[in-house]
Amino acid sequence: MKTILAAIDFSPTTESVLNLAIQLARHEQARIMVLHVNPTMPGIPYAALTPDALDVMVTAAREKARHELTEIVHRLGLQGIESETRLIVGDRPAATIVETAGKISAAWLVLGAHGHGRVYEAFMGSTALMVVRKAPCPVAIVPAAVVELKGAGVQAATALK
Repeated sequence: MKTILAAIDFSPTTESVLNLAIQLARHEQARIMVLHVNPTMPGIPYAALTPDALDVMVTAAREKARHELTEIVHRLGLQGIESETRLIVGDRPAATIVETAGKISAAWLVLGAHGHGRVYEAFMGSTALMVVRKAPCPVAIVPAAVVELKGAGVQAATALK
């Protein structure tokens, strides 16, 4: 059975990513793997924290991600979509997403883009852009601001300007 890889980060684009993955799964008669790459260290100023406090925060963030992933699989199941989740700890989300897509022979890869702007992307890079360049399968990007267009079988997403 084909697999659609939905890479999520629990940002506002997550629901749109999942909706598009569902559309593709139905169209392709595929299952969905929901992937979240959890950073090794949280995106907070952690220098002021004690090692024990930091450990508690990191553990809590991972447990929250596991819980949310479990809820997503349950929701997908209620819609008749076979799915599973994968939580991977790492600081290179683009490489992890591409590697996972290759390992599972993904038919499609769906992820969100945040639209940080050209200056941010010039210095920090864009996970979505890196994934598009290296992915072993077709990639669908859901922009931060989307509108769903009714189409033939699969809904398209486009940026609002």
